[in-house]
Amino acid sequence: LNLERLDDRFELGSFFEKRLLVAKDVSADALNSQAAYMLKALSGDSLIKAEIKHQNRRVSLKGPFNVAITSNSDLFIKLQGDAPAWQRRLIIIKFRKKKGLVVENKLSEKMFKDEGSIILNWMIQGAIRARAILDEKDQFPKTAEQEKRVNELLRLSDSVKAFVSEELQSDTKGKITTSALYEAYEN
Repeated sequence: LNLERLDDRFELGSFFEKRLLVAKDVSADALNSQAAYMLKALSGDSLIKAEIKHQNRRVSLKGPFNVAITSNSDLFIKLQGDAPAWQRRLIIIKFRKKKGLVVENKLSEKMFKDEGSIILNWMIQGAIRARAILDEKDQFPKTAEQEKRVNELLRLSDSVKAFVSEELQSDTKGKITTSALYEAYEN
């Protein structure tokens, strides 16, 4: 998934018959582009028309697509009055590198050899459980910490609105200069 090219006429065609879209190691402003707005449509249940390159044909894409995005940065979203739609779609998982972690060479090969069937069964059980949750609730449940992360992302993505709603108070006799208001916003 190349977020910068989502508005390219052939990019969507590459998602035909796919269910999982992955964007790896994106920049902090990757979701702040006009093209990234298409993610909302892809993760919803909209019917999207796409062109297949070198085949001169159009296909219909039916969501929702599952989208995984990894980044070393905190991301910001270009909100267009659609914060509730993003709030329903986002689950933010933070991964922190633990200090003093010992790296074992060829760990994946060893795990596959020694515990491959156990890991596969664990994954299948998890997939069955996840499908049951999605069938019942139509979305994955979020922990309070995950909800907090999503709300903070949306708040920071529209910082002016957050400043106005959280910091300003109505006062018919009060006065403030533009520079003082801007300084308060910056602080």
